Amino acid sequence: MRINDNAVADALTIISPNILLDLRFGFSRFVQAAYRTSVDNFDDTTLGFSRNFSANQRFNFLPPRIIDSTNAYPTFGTRNPNSNITNLITFEPSLSIVHGRHSLRFGTDVRDFRTNVSGGSFLYGAGQFTFGPGFTQQNPETASSNSGSAMASLILGAPSSGILQYVPQLAYRWGYYGFYAQDDIKITQRLTVNIGLRYDIEGSPMERYFRQNRGWAFNTLSPLAANVRNANPANCPACANLTGGLLFAGMDGQRLNAYNIRYGNLQPRIGVAYSLTPLTVIRGGFGIFYLPESQYGGALGFAADTNYLASLSGGGINNFIPTTNFASGNPFPASVSPATNGLVLPTGSSLGLNTALGNNVIFANPNHDIPHTYQYSIGIERQLPFDTKLDVSYVGSRAYHINIGDNQTGNARNINVNSVAQLQAAQANSSYFTQSVPNPFAGLIPNNPASNGATISRQQLLLPYPQFGSVQYAFESVGRLWYDSLQVSATKRYSSYLVLALAYTYSKNLDAINFLNGQDSKPVKELSASDRPHRAVLSGVYQLPFGRGRKFASTVSRWQELLVGGWEYNFIGTLQSGTPFSNPTNVDQIANPSIDGANNSQYFNTCVQQTNGASLMPNPTRTGFISCSNPAWRVRASNTLQTIQLTSPVLRNPWRAQWDMALNKRFNFSERVNAQFRFEAFNVFNTPILGVPNNSTSSTNFGFVAANQSNFPRQVQLGFKLNF
Repeated sequence: MRINDNAVADALTIISPNILLDLRFGFSRFVQAAYRTSVDNFDDTTLGFSRNFSANQRFNFLPPRIIDSTNAYPTFGTRNPNSNITNLITFEPSLSIVHGRHSLRFGTDVRDFRTNVSGGSFLYGAGQFTFGPGFTQQNPETASSNSGSAMASLILGAPSSGILQYVPQLAYRWGYYGFYAQDDIKITQRLTVNIGLRYDIEGSPMERYFRQNRGWAFNTLSPLAANVRNANPANCPACANLTGGLLFAGMDGQRLNAYNIRYGNLQPRIGVAYSLTPLTVIRGGFGIFYLPESQYGGALGFAADTNYLASLSGGGINNFIPTTNFASGNPFPASVSPATNGLVLPTGSSLGLNTALGNNVIFANPNHDIPHTYQYSIGIERQLPFDTKLDVSYVGSRAYHINIGDNQTGNARNINVNSVAQLQAAQANSSYFTQSVPNPFAGLIPNNPASNGATISRQQLLLPYPQFGSVQYAFESVGRLWYDSLQVSATKRYSSYLVLALAYTYSKNLDAINFLNGQDSKPVKELSASDRPHRAVLSGVYQLPFGRGRKFASTVSRWQELLVGGWEYNFIGTLQSGTPFSNPTNVDQIANPSIDGANNSQYFNTCVQQTNGASLMPNPTRTGFISCSNPAWRVRASNTLQTIQLTSPVLRNPWRAQWDMALNKRFNFSERVNAQFRFEAFNVFNTPILGVPNNSTSSTNFGFVAANQSNFPRQVQLGFKLNF
């Protein structure tokens, strides 16, 4: 549910016949809220937990999400507890001046954003609980397929697993400032030039209580550095000068904003239109455009999860005995933190660089650039006989400094990976990585048993930041986009009650927004996942020639006109290429996988060379594997880098033509009263587009296209509109 409140003040002043001043002030309030149900609708004993939590817990206000692990009953409860409120204040003055051949426009776009985030879209505000039949089966020590009930476990309040999440109430504020000037110059009767310049400053979000991360301490000594400095350098080279850890806005000399503000974002634009002949026009243009980010900083350390423990440690019947703290109404482990009723509370920024030790972390580059794109086009438009217009254009763009891993583009890169030399050593010695060695971090990472023991795998210690798991680096400003297209459109203008339009685009869309490996110096350049080389759209509107003023029945009465006149038929047909196939990532491609006679049972060459040299492919019934002799893929050996692109340059996913049609009837009751009835059909021929081929080389369905329709089936809708 979204609630929008808007208030706009607009002052228009005519200073002179050629000068116009427009002042606009605005205030908008956007509320995005989940549908809420009182937790009192559920019995506390049924849910198995009490509501004795602090006031800032999101699960105070929403019912939990209940999942039946047997899938016998539907999932119910909320999974979207967010109630985000954004207040936007705007000031947009503009000044227009017409002087001679010049039409000038100047303006400012100033915005003040204030966003209050009450929870993420995919967080379980009141917890998530899974109920299975295990607690209620006849013999709880022996699995049974014909006894026990997940619903009975729900009624008894005995989940098999669950989680409660502590979600901070974040409050962000940042500004945006834009300034522009444009001049449309009528140089001659045949030549018009448009020149413009825009300058943007995008502010950086600041959180009211400084609950944001601000990058990574690449060169700052870790608080653990003194403890591990004397570790064996052969096993832990990073220990000699241990660095790394999350930084926090407003802490330890860091700025209050999540990112550094970028200046100098000048955006010139120019357009030209020239009338070559009375029936021919040439147009072209070039412009630089910056793409606002509006990204928050991370809040790692300010949220925490508490996992449900269904039993004490041990086996057998103990697996079905709740924890000792369950009787008090709290099924969560009292040993975690008795002072907080068993809940794990976030540490915030109090641990500094020791935040999330032993765990996976992600951080955003505080010095990232604002992405920008160069857009350009040139084309010719020609008026042809029979009221037909033809337009042929080249349209292209190049985008730079795309921030990889910003939730919209690409994936963040894991920089906590072994070097190429270490991978080569592991290839030469299969036990090099797996061998247990003395752990210099023993006793220093108490919240992660895997990192706190007396010994640890050598592979973990060889990492650049061995005190952490994966370290995801987001907002690296190294991505690029390429787009080139030939665009042709032909329009048959209205004649004999018919309008036809045909648009065809031949294009290529490339990007470099994904790192194949954490060791790579730059992202891989490949076909974009949305690339479609060919796209044709045919559309038309035909007003049936019946009724007053038409070819047939032109002299009917007003009441007869209600029956025979006002009919209109519309259609749109879309024919286009499929998107690139997503390559498997555990193999190398050693031959072109395209085959003649490809079908849904075998969409491409599925022969895969195994690590032992044998080649296998799924059998025709997809119940097992058979030998083959022409492998297109080879299973990548362990501890080797990925070389195959994420999208295939030769294979494309299935696609078929789609047609939408409509039949409309207009009723003219009087000069002021009329109505329209619409009969619309989408995918009118019910053409199915199947899903993507299976890309798992270890599956017997590798290369198989399942009969799962990815597009919507035929949909028919009726509409009625009355105008008076």
